[in-house]
Amino acid sequence: MDNAFRQPTTEVPSSKEPPRHNIKLYAGIGALILLVIAAVIVGPKLFEEPTVRAATPSPTVIVSQPIQRELHGRLQFLGQFSAVDQVELRAQVGGTLTYIGFRDGDIVRKGTLLFTIDPTPYQIKFDQGTAQIANAKARLELATTELTRAQTLQKTDAGTVENVDRREAELRSEQASLEAAEALVRDAKFDIDRTHVYAPFSGRMGTHLVSVGNLISGNRVGGSTTTLLATIVSINPIYLNFDMSEGDFLNFE
Repeated sequence: MDNAFRQPTTEVPSSKEPPRHNIKLYAGIGALILLVIAAVIVGPKLFEEPTVRAATPSPTVIVSQPIQRELHGRLQFLGQFSAVDQVELRAQVGGTLTYIGFRDGDIVRKGTLLFTIDPTPYQIKFDQGTAQIANAKARLELATTELTRAQTLQKTDAGTVENVDRREAELRSEQASLEAAEALVRDAKFDIDRTHVYAPFSGRMGTHLVSVGNLISGNRVGGSTTTLLATIVSINPIYLNFDMSEGDFLNFE
């Protein structure tokens, strides 16, 4: 009875693992396919000709033909530069130095104000001369009127020849006084102008030899009694001085 009711046992077959050589085969085929795809995509680009860039134009170079000369040797000399123009700046009028318009070694242009001397005494002299001119003109006008009156009286026999002569002499005297006053003014103007010292040409200044506040001694004709203020030398053009023997000089003729 036990055997009649026993269920038959069904055995499930176990799955078998694929062989290892099949896996290697599939991997090789996949790699081959990837190589073919890469060759199709990348290959044409590898064989394309590179793009030719626009050539940069070469710079223009200006040349000159060399000079051909026969040189008979070369000599060396020791030289020294020297200025073409050199001026000692001296005061033509005396007074107190009130201004210096440069620094030692500066390059200045022609007409630059370099020094100023107190012009007060010369301005007073100028004002006095101006007043004398005005006075002389007034006296001259009066002398002219007196001469005209004397000449009129002489024509009417109311005046004398001596009176006319005297008036003419007074007129000439007043004319001389006016000329003297005008000369005094010109003299004072000359002194005022010389209280300002300007650069006579463009060049390099030396060391200032006096300081502001010093009393300057001046002289119109120059000389050792005048105060040396500074020196100025030209810088363009300039000399190059050097010595050579007479024999070397003859070779260069």
